[in-house]
Amino acid sequence: MLKLMKYEFIRKWRILLIFLSIVLVINANVLYRVLKWQNSSMEQMAALGVFFGGLVSVFFILFIINVTHMYSRDLNNKSGYMIFLTPNSGYKILGAKVLTGILEGFIFLGLFSLLMAGNYLGFFSQPLSDMINSEPFNKFFGQINMSVGEFLPYLISVLVTTFVSIVTLVLTIFAAETIRKSILAERRYGALISTIIFILLIWVNGKITSLVVNIVNQADIFTNGIHYLNLTTILQIIFGAAMFALSAYLLDKKMDI
Repeated sequence: MLKLMKYEFIRKWRILLIFLSIVLVINANVLYRVLKWQNSSMEQMAALGVFFGGLVSVFFILFIINVTHMYSRDLNNKSGYMIFLTPNSGYKILGAKVLTGILEGFIFLGLFSLLMAGNYLGFFSQPLSDMINSEPFNKFFGQINMSVGEFLPYLISVLVTTFVSIVTLVLTIFAAETIRKSILAERRYGALISTIIFILLIWVNGKITSLVVNIVNQADIFTNGIHYLNLTTILQIIFGAAMFALSAYLLDKKMDI
């Protein structure tokens, strides 16, 4: 599997390098413009926050598009190691793609954290310290019955749940696409049927999540919300594992890879 993961990185490293270079250039430009403003430090930090929030959103959208497009292209054209590095089991091929995608996400989140810390601590360390020690800031955390130290694990849980949910979404797309190219390959409306299957899978996943929401419905969104996030993460992992097993089985038994 390591050989397959290496092959995935070889295929993608140029795209990743270009994306990171663009991010650094845009960040430098945004930071330069923000520092030139005559606005208050709070407004400048808020503007940077909008930039970093948008950056995460753009990355995950591009991540989903890139990973699913390459998988679909490999299935349609039987390109890459699906031909040149065979024989490999469907589990190894799919596992390499998923693990590579997860590593990409962790690499980006790590670089994103360093970049954001460099921006705020390097240029707004004093205003940031003043904000943390300000009365409105402490009042906000008092209202949600949480300290700054307790908020950090909650924020990490939000990020982990979001990332796991995105990986599960990608695996669901993989499952629908694999069904289209295997079981429905000879069907006239295979693409339409696989799209309906994808929607149904998303609906089932949403229903499972809704059940969890109902179970913890009386939980405070901040104080006990972390338990809801952890439960959601576990359910997403289970559902994602089921989608992985389905796709890998179809690759192994129903397709000539």
